[in-house]
Amino acid sequence: MNSEDRTHARSNDLNALELQFRRNLANAPESPSANNNLGLVLRQLGRTPEAVPLLKKAAALKPESPDIAFNLGLVLLESRLYADAETAFRHALACRPNFVQAEHLLGKTLMYLARWVEGEESLRKVIATAPDNSDAHYMLGNSLHMREQLDESEAVLRRGVTLDPESFEMRMEMGAVLQELNRLSEAEAEYRQALKLRPDSVRAQFALSGPLLKTGHYQEGLALYEARHVESQEWIDWTGEFAFAAQSRLAIALWRGEPLDGRSLLIVPEQGLGDAIQFARFIPLLKSQGVGKLTVACAPSLVRLFQSIGGADAVIDATVALRFEEYDYKCYMMSMPFLLGTTLDTIPAQVPYLSAPAGGIEYWKQRMNADVPGARLRAGVVWGGSPELGTVRHGPAEFHADLRRSIRLTAFLPLLEVAGVTFVSLQKGPPEVQLKDIPDHVRPLNPMADVADFADTAAIIENLDLVITVDTSVAHLAGALGKSVWILSRFEGEWRWLHERDDSPWYPSARIFRQKQRGDWSGVIARVARELRAIADEGGTALR
Repeated sequence: MNSEDRTHARSNDLNALELQFRRNLANAPESPSANNNLGLVLRQLGRTPEAVPLLKKAAALKPESPDIAFNLGLVLLESRLYADAETAFRHALACRPNFVQAEHLLGKTLMYLARWVEGEESLRKVIATAPDNSDAHYMLGNSLHMREQLDESEAVLRRGVTLDPESFEMRMEMGAVLQELNRLSEAEAEYRQALKLRPDSVRAQFALSGPLLKTGHYQEGLALYEARHVESQEWIDWTGEFAFAAQSRLAIALWRGEPLDGRSLLIVPEQGLGDAIQFARFIPLLKSQGVGKLTVACAPSLVRLFQSIGGADAVIDATVALRFEEYDYKCYMMSMPFLLGTTLDTIPAQVPYLSAPAGGIEYWKQRMNADVPGARLRAGVVWGGSPELGTVRHGPAEFHADLRRSIRLTAFLPLLEVAGVTFVSLQKGPPEVQLKDIPDHVRPLNPMADVADFADTAAIIENLDLVITVDTSVAHLAGALGKSVWILSRFEGEWRWLHERDDSPWYPSARIFRQKQRGDWSGVIARVARELRAIADEGGTALR
């Protein structure tokens, strides 16, 4: 009997069991075992929603049963009803304190509720009792990763890999931890092993693109990066949605590199505002492929700025309903470098490729001349990103990557105290409130109340000598304008800043100041302050 026949036979057996158990339930509707047994068979048949009420009834009829409470917790967990699942597993453990399986799934449930420390307590109990439980090692390693306890996470996951070297999820998690530790060749090896285990996995393909792009292997890395737009059930199972779902269902044919002579093409935005600014450089190159009409859709705050892009026939607000019939093809903003065959050596790095409106530049010139004494150096500062854009889904749990890239403004004090420099806030969003924590005599000027969009921010930047910013959209804006920009990068950094470089092939005017130790911004600020002090002492000539 082949595997297909065995599956068919098993399905027939389960269907027969369902009929038998339904008869049993009809004869004894208040029987805990009849409700429990039918619920378990329905779960095995993939009909978990039907199983939940049966197991709830069984648990109510026999509350002293740890096994029924466990079964209820299992179907609630699989239904992503995590709070109810926790209650069921805790009840099972109250009935049977050494119930290892219930402790295991309680730990998993608490992780899905982002209650990492509580979950770890349960998982450690499981490992102490059942040291060969590979899934408990995986879940514990995952939780430690979420709490950024990376060294311990690696140690736990290595034990897990030893226990189950064929575990796809273990390899994926190990790769993610190693990547955050900046051990990129090791991370690549783990992701490649995961791909051997599941060659069609879009998650593994996308994950492998990370270390490849960070090490400049763009040909393979950009191809794998396209996995983000594959509408796979795997993305839904992992995140509850497609990886990058925005605009993904526009009823327009996806451009895959076909000849574009005379055709119309819509550039579709994706991910963050900085991403759009970085990849806007490819629009003139794309136009040169013979596009009849090239339309760029973008966030409302980018429309005026993007009207300065060469090659764009129209720039439109992406939040306004699009008329699909007007376009022959669509192309995602961040797919352009792949479709155009970009390598590290062929990045279009000519700057500026964006510009501020002339009237805006003149307006802010007058404002700056009135507010900034004499010939002092003018430096724009940004210390926080966008918490909304920084949200990362990891399985059912969420955490904010933005916390790692942002800095409290009070940590900038050694920089703000550099003599001979006037600082200008370019910060928008919730971190702007931190200005009140800075003493009056070193508090940056704050013109952002009069800023409506990125064209206004660009006009201010054109009147500065330097921009000092965390890795956010303003870093890309300053670089696209050709302005000197110092980017403060977290330890593991974004792939676009490559690995262990202090320059950028994307922005010739950029310098990158990286954390030497994970989470330590004090060393970064001290280095930047020293550099800025030296430039200020020379009158800023090194920047002009």
